[in-house]
Amino acid sequence: MATSGSFGGNGVSIGGYGGNYIFTNWQLASQNVGGNYSTINWQTYFHFQGADAQLDNGNTAWNGGYLWTSGRDHNFGSTYTVRDIGLASGSFNIGHDGAGNATLNMSNHIDVYQSGSSNGSGAWGLPTIPRYANIDGYNIDWATDASIRIAWHADRGCDYISWWSGVYDGGGHHDEYVGNSQGWFIKEFYNLRSDTTYDFTVAVRNAASGLWTTSGTAYPHTGHQNNFFDVGDM
Repeated sequence: MATSGSFGGNGVSIGGYGGNYIFTNWQLASQNVGGNYSTINWQTYFHFQGADAQLDNGNTAWNGGYLWTSGRDHNFGSTYTVRDIGLASGSFNIGHDGAGNATLNMSNHIDVYQSGSSNGSGAWGLPTIPRYANIDGYNIDWATDASIRIAWHADRGCDYISWWSGVYDGGGHHDEYVGNSQGWFIKEFYNLRSDTTYDFTVAVRNAASGLWTTSGTAYPHTGHQNNFFDVGDM
């Protein structure tokens, strides 16, 4: 996954000097987990290889449209050195999809007086924005004659945990605020019926994105001996 990039246009010959071209650099400035978008900084230049010429009709574009367009970009000034001249720069936000992925596409263009045009483009996959906390451990720690303890582990900071189970009359869905916690969460249930199978499902909410991840369902059975159930990684 890319956090920066650069792309150049085709080289144009100016007065016998080849290798003159437009190019753009970009950098990932930040990512907003809650908003599910990335902020990109960019800069567009023209490279003169010991030449000079009038430049017109420049633009830089991305997935969402033009970032910059112009008429006259540079006037001929009889400067015959190797140099890069700045044309435009800025920032923009690019949204990610529901899985937190995004592909950045960019292009640029400029007309070189009496010499042709320079055009370039590029595409990069941006770092994935975490949308969900993973439940990477979920156990029934023990089940005795009248009690059950459940434990589940989240790999990211969570602000709410939730569980629902047939332990409660008619079932029940219970949420608990836990600040911004990561790791194991444990709940214990007492005064249950002996020799009875119960069902448990748990969930965690990513504190940054506000999205829930739900586990599978475990079915512990109370009895006179301790039991251990591991329903595996979710």
